[in-house]
Formats: sequence, structure tokens, C-alpha cells
Amino acid sequence: MLTNYIHQVMRRAHFELMENGRFYGSIPGFQGVWSEGATLEECRDDLVETLEGWLIVKLRCKATSSFAYPIRTETTLTGRL
Repeated sequence: MLTNYIHQVMRRAHFELMENGRFYGSIPGFQGVWSEGATLEECRDDLVETLEGWLIVKLRCKATSSFAYPIRTETTLTGRL
């Protein structure tokens, strides 16, 4: 379930080549989820790891606060870790 959600969210990721020749990636709606890498692949892989960590923190915090996931997908994240 988490893997499906990540794949769906990553389809919305935005990547750009910076002036210094490195790549920058982010996902609109996911504050603080961004990455940078020497190659597009490195940037993308790092962005996936960053998103995974962000989601784990949000899933754990969901039990103590209200939170709406920024992107609705076909996969619904519910439950607790």
C-alpha cells in the first residue's frame, strides 16, 4: 500500500536542472520534501527516500493530530505504524 502511494505521488514530482549542473526535485504539496543530486536518477532516488521518511513521520503523528495528505491518490493511507 505505501509503495503504491509513493509511486503515484512520484508521478507528480518536479525536477529541474540547476545552474550548478545538479538536479533539484520536489513534490508540490509536500512541504519540506525535496532532494538534490548529481544525476537525475540520484535526485529521484533521494526524493523517494525523503518522501518515505516524511510519510512515516506523518503516519506516526496521525494518532495525535489531524492531518490531511496533500495528494489524494487511488491508494488510501490509513492505519497506524
